[in-house]
Amino acid sequence: MKKAVRLTDGYFEIGLQWRHHPPDFPNNRLLAEVRLQHLKRRLQKDQLLLGKYIHSRRLYKIWICKGG
Repeated sequence: MKKAVRLTDGYFEIGLQWRHHPPDFPNNRLLAEVRLQHLKRRLQKDQLLLGKYIHSRRLYKIWICKGG
């Protein structure tokens, strides 16, 4: 990190984290799918939690549509 930050004309400059184009991210699709299945199972078992989840998703959608 010390090499990536330098002071130039009174301002800090920070080097780019992603040196590879495109960035070299690991494939986490399998992990994401497993987590989604666990969430689905949990929401099917708990109707109160499902209601809260649906409500929060609606709020996020409204917020995003407004440009939040």
